[in-house]
Amino acid sequence: MKFLVNESPLAPELITFRELGFGENLSGDGAPYRIELDFDELTDTFQRKANDFIEQCRLDDLRLAEADIPKLRDLGYPSFQMLLKDELELSSELIQDYLYFELLNCLFTARPVDAAFVINDIGSVQVQDGEIVISGSGFTKK
Repeated sequence: MKFLVNESPLAPELITFRELGFGENLSGDGAPYRIELDFDELTDTFQRKANDFIEQCRLDDLRLAEADIPKLRDLGYPSFQMLLKDELELSSELIQDYLYFELLNCLFTARPVDAAFVINDIGSVQVQDGEIVISGSGFTKK
C-alpha cells in the first residue's frame, strides 16, 4: 500500500481517520491524500466484512421485497472478490458509499493521539487494473 499526502509518501502506521465528523467541511484548508492499494493487500477481515455486507443486503432485499442496490441484486449478490474482478464500478460504489469505515479500520491502526495525518473524507474511489485508488482530503496533526 502506498499512502501519499500532497504527493509525498507517509507511513500507514501514522494515519488515522475521523470517526465523528467524517466528511464534514474542515475549518481550514485540507491536504489532499491518495491511497494506492493492490487487491491482494485487502485484509481477510475486510473481505469478510464486505461479504457480510453483501449477504445482509440480500437478506434485507428479500425481507423488504425491494433492492437498495439493484445492480447487486441483478448480479445475484456475488462475493466482493468477484465484484473486484468483474464489476469495477460497483466495487468502487460499495467502498465509497457503504464500506469505507470497514476498509479504513482494516488499513489504519494508529490511535488518534499517535497519528501524523487524519483522513477527513473520501472524494473518490477507483477500482482498476488490480488496484484500488482512494483520494480525498484530511489534515496533519500539529
